[in-house]
Amino acid sequence: MKFASLFLLSLAANGQGADWNCFRGDIRNSGVTASSVPLPLRQIWSMPLDGPIESTPAISDGVAYVSTMTGWVYAIRITDRKLLWRFKSPSAFSASPTVVENRVFLGDEGGVFYALDKANGRPKWHVQTGDKIVSSGVATGNDIVFGSYDGSIYCLKQLSGRRRWVFTTPAPIHGTPAISQYGVIAAGCDGKLHLLNPQTGKQKASFPIGTNVAASTATEGRFAFVASVKAEYSAIDLFSRRTIWHEGESEDGAGCYSSPAVEGGLVLFGSRSRRLFAVDAASGAGRWTFRTKEIVDSSPVIAAGIAFFGCNDGFLYAVRASDGKRVDAIRLGGKITASPAIVSGLILIGGEDGTLHALR
Repeated sequence: MKFASLFLLSLAANGQGADWNCFRGDIRNSGVTASSVPLPLRQIWSMPLDGPIESTPAISDGVAYVSTMTGWVYAIRITDRKLLWRFKSPSAFSASPTVVENRVFLGDEGGVFYALDKANGRPKWHVQTGDKIVSSGVATGNDIVFGSYDGSIYCLKQLSGRRRWVFTTPAPIHGTPAISQYGVIAAGCDGKLHLLNPQTGKQKASFPIGTNVAASTATEGRFAFVASVKAEYSAIDLFSRRTIWHEGESEDGAGCYSSPAVEGGLVLFGSRSRRLFAVDAASGAGRWTFRTKEIVDSSPVIAAGIAFFGCNDGFLYAVRASDGKRVDAIRLGGKITASPAIVSGLILIGGEDGTLHALR
């Protein structure tokens, strides 16, 4: 493992400033990083944890924060896999952690949203919502915003957990909100995308999607891109407040629980129709399709022009974002519904078999 040791030493020396602090890598939910991943993919290490991993690790200052479906949150130093601390909730964590300065934020399926001390994992505060939390938190100013299955989008003060505002919809909120210059953007099971004022929580506009939305909305500039569980895909102009395209997928088994990635005029969607595909961001026209053996619930991440995503066939795939051509794939084991986190050329991704994988 000499190669792996040298790489980890390099990461320790050069990678401390590169972080993946939240589910999709930034508050826009873009699913894009400037980091490049050398190919071919090689597994550096794997680490069994206590339960299935459906969430994306957060990475900050060389430490990975990982949550599991058995209610554990782990802080693991990437260079030597040392467990720095762990925290146990009575309920499962399907939401991804979010790191903001010295705190780790996440909610559990018991409906409790936690702020943990980044250094030792001790709770700073917690807030009970009316139903389970699958949405991850997203930071805006000194606040943290997330959705709950009680149908509400919450905005809490990061330091105290005090409620700043709550916006309530008629149905659960599954996906993670996005933050853009136009406001807080969130879609839910009421079949609408909501644009909210980040200061007050008042709705500025709403847009019909057609059916329930489980994926998180991605944004780029004035546009928001959203996909539904019934495989309907939309682009919204947040400035003019109009839908610019709305397309449907006719493939067998179609349905989208994977959050899109957007870069370079393309939007990439994973689907339960066993494929990753790209559409033109301006028109919604199809550009390419990459077929897999099983459903794709993992959300793609684009790193230096390569899209990385997991699949229920147990593979982590790497395809060119420009044309969908496969450039690499590596089998990791059981189903992979979790999404990758990428920093300094390193990929971290968890599996439903409870293993955390580190790849270069």
